[in-house]
Formats: sequence, C-alpha cells, structure tokens
Amino acid sequence: MPGMDRTATLSLLGEAPAPGATSDPARRAARLSRTMLATVGAYGLIEAGDRILVAVSGGKDSATLLDLLARARRKAPVDFELVALHLDQGQPGYDGAPLAAWLASLGVPFEIARLQKDFPVTLYTTPNCGEPCALARTALNRRSIPFTEEQVWNEETAEKLKSLSGSAQLPVLVVGRSVLSGYEPGQFDALLDSAGYPAAGSYPAAAA
Repeated sequence: MPGMDRTATLSLLGEAPAPGATSDPARRAARLSRTMLATVGAYGLIEAGDRILVAVSGGKDSATLLDLLARARRKAPVDFELVALHLDQGQPGYDGAPLAAWLASLGVPFEIARLQKDFPVTLYTTPNCGEPCALARTALNRRSIPFTEEQVWNEETAEKLKSLSGSAQLPVLVVGRSVLSGYEPGQFDALLDSAGYPAAGSYPAAAA
C-alpha cells in the first residue's frame, strides 16, 4: 500500500485477526510467507528462469503478494525475475506517485501503463454505416470511454482503413495496436476489457 512500510501493509489484510491468529504484523507476514511458499512448492508454481508479472492495483492484496514474492526471491534456491505492472486508468484526480515510490522502494522492476496513452481508442465509421456504427458508438459512450471517431468518406480514408484492417467492413474499432472489424457486442467488450478499460463509466462521457 503506497505510503506505508511493508509490515504495515501486511497488517491491513483484515479488520481483526482470525481466532487464534496473531495480531503482530511481523508474525502475520511470516505466516503468510510460509503459506505462500508451501503452495508454490506443492504445485510447482515457480521454476528456475521464470519471469513473473505481478499486476498491482494499489490495493492490499496485490501489494502484499508482490512484497511476499520479493522477499521470497532473495532467499529462493532458484533464480526468477519479478516485474510489477500498474495500470493507470487516467481517472480524474488520480495520483499514482505514491504507488510508484512504493514500487521503487521494493527494488523490483516496474512499469506504470497509462491506459489512454498506451491503448488509445479510435472508432472508424461512415455516414452510410447505419445501425452497426451507431451501436458501436453507443457501446463506447455507455462505458464512458474516451475515443476518437474518424469518418471514412473518400478514397484516401478508405485506403487508410483497408491498410489498417484488411477490409472495408465498418465499423472498425482500434484499441492500441488491436483492430476489430464489424460490431459484435461480445467481441467489442472483450477487446476493451483486455486493454483494461472499466466496464462502467469512470470517465467523462465522450461526445457522440
């Protein structure tokens, strides 16, 4: 948890310890570490040369997991790498600096991906597209996802679209480097989900 030391982070795992459990943060950390290492050993979850990506939301669960793995790596009988990834969704007022400082203090390589920068959304439409384009636009606005809409209206823009998607089918949704032709609700949402966009609106709604 940003702004707290590792022991304090682990102490936040519950409002109160379970019956028979210790309330001492250091002892609780040791107990969690033993449980994690036993699970890793029982199921062979970590092998020599593994590169493990830990998705860190900034909450107590992912922060604790990363901290435990970082501690375990220093004493592990095999070499493995840890990389932390935090996704900054660009929500208004969010300050990722405390989390970045905490990640740096762990000594684990990390990356903070900026959602709208790394996975910008562009919707290609045409005035003659009709219902499919309207549904695609509505789907983006329903999730309040910021997007750029580009109209395909002449030969030049049509060639640009064809080079991008390999076809002239519309609408075309581009999320980062991923391209989806046509509108099918499940595929549309799956592509947005895979980039990390929230299912419910967290941004100011994009203009239609």
